Amino acid sequence: MEPRYDIIAPAKKASEMDDILIVSVKNSEPAALWVEYFASYFEQYSPRQANRRSYKVHHLCIEDIIEANGEIRFILEKTAAVKLQLIVICPVFLDQIAKNLNKVSSLSKLLYPNRILALLLGVTDSDILDIHKNVLTTYSQWQRHIVGEDQDENFAKEFLSAAMTIFTRVWKQQCSISAQEKSHFSVSPKKVRQGQSSVLIILTYPLQKEDTVKISIEKDNAIVEVKSVKRRNPYTLKISIPESLTEVSAIVNVLVEKNGSIIGSRPIKCESRLRELEQILRSTTNPVEFVCQTLGFSPQDKTQLDNWMVHTFQKNMPPNFNVLSNYIIQQADKLKPRSEEFPTLLHFAAKYGLEKMAMQLLDCPGWRCRFRN
Repeated sequence: MEPRYDIIAPAKKASEMDDILIVSVKNSEPAALWVEYFASYFEQYSPRQANRRSYKVHHLCIEDIIEANGEIRFILEKTAAVKLQLIVICPVFLDQIAKNLNKVSSLSKLLYPNRILALLLGVTDSDILDIHKNVLTTYSQWQRHIVGEDQDENFAKEFLSAAMTIFTRVWKQQCSISAQEKSHFSVSPKKVRQGQSSVLIILTYPLQKEDTVKISIEKDNAIVEVKSVKRRNPYTLKISIPESLTEVSAIVNVLVEKNGSIIGSRPIKCESRLRELEQILRSTTNPVEFVCQTLGFSPQDKTQLDNWMVHTFQKNMPPNFNVLSNYIIQQADKLKPRSEEFPTLLHFAAKYGLEKMAMQLLDCPGWRCRFRN
């Protein structure tokens, strides 16, 4: 007989919070086998830090929520800090949701889409109907893996690898939030830009020769590992912020791990060239006149500036650029809105009436996708 969850018990201490939440259904033998496999794997998984406890796994059946009739305060408190949520979805699971909509509606309060990895067992996306999405409200945002009849050991490895990727990312994000006030290092400078992306990390305590250090950059819930870390001396590390993180102005967090433990997080501002250009032009009375004077043109000759920009653009355009049109169109769909006044050169040309430059840019492949609205 499976244990019942005491929904009125007092909340656990932070140190006793669960690391992983597995949600499934009781009356499905295939689902039970996968749950047993996952629980066994994570409970036996050995973290890199020798002094760290093994992962705590919380198994929640949808029947427990039905019996609780929506009163899940204790479960909420106990699982609030989990780094990974594994959802095993099978026909019985969906059937229980459809039959008990009101009682299971509180399940949505437990689920965080950026922490979820779903295992579709005997079902596909087409089986998730609107009635199920009334409870699984963020389903479209989940990472999902479908178990087929011919799945082998490689499938389990790939699934667990994806699970550990989510676990590690969320763990680092949680550590970053809690580590801001107790970081054992500082950074200099606190603002970087394209072409000037070097950062010094000054440690509070010296590194020993045997210590291993890993540095990551967090931006928009994504973690980017810095591949090259140079030790200047026991107290000082030097890194370069990846160019991809300075294309758009934003605040990023520098996370430092020492021997597998995060020793802190510090914010750094990444300033894009377009944002700097915007700030410079905003500070001048006549931006076009300022640019003309900078380039040695007559301050009143905007046509000369327009021609110079077209010539420079054409000279720097790669050969056979149109061959890239299909790729550019595909990439344009992935672009996110940007906050700069001039997110592209076309915006700049349109703002200051550089007609020839604007027409040249409109002839480039991909512009229709970038400005489709």
